[in-house]
Amino acid sequence: MTSRVRPKVTIDASLIGYKYLGTSLHPSNGVHLICAALANRNIDVLIVCDPPTRHHSKRAHHQRIGKKEAARLKLMLCRMELSCAGDDSENIRRITDEIRKLENGESRAFLPANFVQRLQQLVSTHESQGKGGISIEIAPFQADPSMADVAISGGCEAIFSGDSDFAMYVGPGGPDKLGDIMIRDIKINQKQSTVTSCVIVTGQEEVANKIEGLFNNRGLSDVFHTRPKFPLFNKVGDPKMRALIALALGCDALPGGVPGLGASSLSNLLQTCNCNDVHGLHLEFATKLTSQKKALIKQPDALLCLANSLIYEKTTSVAGYMHHAPVTIEKYNEAFAAAETSL
Repeated sequence: MTSRVRPKVTIDASLIGYKYLGTSLHPSNGVHLICAALANRNIDVLIVCDPPTRHHSKRAHHQRIGKKEAARLKLMLCRMELSCAGDDSENIRRITDEIRKLENGESRAFLPANFVQRLQQLVSTHESQGKGGISIEIAPFQADPSMADVAISGGCEAIFSGDSDFAMYVGPGGPDKLGDIMIRDIKINQKQSTVTSCVIVTGQEEVANKIEGLFNNRGLSDVFHTRPKFPLFNKVGDPKMRALIALALGCDALPGGVPGLGASSLSNLLQTCNCNDVHGLHLEFATKLTSQKKALIKQPDALLCLANSLIYEKTTSVAGYMHHAPVTIEKYNEAFAAAETSL
């Protein structure tokens, strides 16, 4: 692992925050509680937050926004209907129940508007007391690629998230090929501010073997209760191939993926691709995916464009991108982020 004064982890603020919706803790307090527990164990923590807007290719995000606005509209209509219900007790009861259901659903489905601001305040007042430090930054478009960029460059030992896209972003990259280490389902003892349990996830067999060996040396066994039957991202070094695999399975850019194509059938499909040229391989695989009977996207170029949107998403690093991006991508992203654009 990369040499540093203390081990360091990166936390996906939004995904961890969602775990606290509907609980007694405000999501920002929940995220900070986890960070403080790690910092107390002499671990440095970097929190990465999603920005207010996303790249237009992130369909999953825009679908969630659409559902959110639809629910708000329905809630408004129900309240208007209740105001006109008169003395019909049965109708009032029905509308009231619907309003309560919509309000509960809204509180459990979306992070509070002040989530990031409140988390920033908690971080600014945190005292390290000579132990691990906590820092926070906001990603340009989305937390995932920024966190992956830190992992690939050796800026952290592991990430705390729950996003299945992480294995796609990182692949076998990182110092000593240990970049793809995600910790999820973390449990915290609130009174003692300590971590009680968690789950380690990786898309690389080599990483799983190294982690298992490390724990075995310390008297712990059965770290990975199950191993994937079809480790699709294992040893896939080409980022665009990983992006196409993620699109096939389903990711932020293509929720649901290619209908009817699971891990087994996708593994078989990959074995039929034999083009020696890397660009030809991308086109061959994209063509096979778009020719599937239930595929929603039928043009290989459109699928390749979505793959590019995953690879060339701007990060918080000085370089800007995980991979060398074409000049046109940089110009496009600058125009997309501008207040006024001709795009």
